[in-house]
This record gives sequence, C-alpha cells and structure tokens, in this order.
Amino acid sequence: MSAQTLAVHAPTEVWEDADEDVEGLLDEWHVAVGDAVEAGQAIASLMIVKTSFDLEAPVTGTVAEILVAKGETFGRESELVRIEPGA
Repeated sequence: MSAQTLAVHAPTEVWEDADEDVEGLLDEWHVAVGDAVEAGQAIASLMIVKTSFDLEAPVTGTVAEILVAKGETFGRESELVRIEPGA
C-alpha cells in the first residue's frame, strides 16, 4: 500500500442522529479495487439507523484497497476504503 493513499471514512453528517455506539452497515460497493473513480462519485451505499447514504469519492483516483466488505458493520472512525489520488 502506497503512503500516498487516502483513507476514506463515512462522512460525519451521516452519524448526526445516531447514538455513539451505533454501527453502520456497508450495504453495497459500486466499485472494485483497481477501478478509477471521480471526485464526488458514489462508490458505496451505507446504511446507518435504517437510513441509506451514498459514500462519495473525496478525490479523483484509483481504488487501492477496500477495507470493509459488503455486509460488514463499521464504526464512526473506521476506514472503509483507500484511494490513490491521481488522474
């Protein structure tokens, strides 16, 4: 894994109405390792407190590593995916 990869977390706003101990569910990945992504592109669907959210790529680049598999839960600080920035 390159030192230049960017760790992507669920955005802070998706947790606003959730208790501190609530976990999210990674409902679906829309990308795979090696896929090119554009900043703002929906790369995954998340479910938090029965509400769906899109996880968007924060930068244009390439998916370097998926850290939470489809169907797994994750916490507020969990890294979900790593993206290597670049065109």
